Amino acid sequence: MKHMDVKVIVYSLLKETFSIDPNYVFEEDRLKDLGIDSLEIIELIIELEKIIGRPIDDKELVFLNTVGDIIKFIATECVKS
Repeated sequence: MKHMDVKVIVYSLLKETFSIDPNYVFEEDRLKDLGIDSLEIIELIIELEKIIGRPIDDKELVFLNTVGDIIKFIATECVKS
């Protein structure tokens, strides 16, 4: 899956799940700076697991801090599958 395709998916997920306007989201934005709290992070993780088709390991979660981190992670996982 191309980076741009994954970006569209992640931005759509942020819009649908958290009502965040994708026009104001940048890859360097941290999730907490977008107003996503710890409970919402869990909701986001569940949605990401659906996209990649497997559970996300706690060790992987440590590296998912920004929108760009999520995009790169999903793109990498899609290449693996």
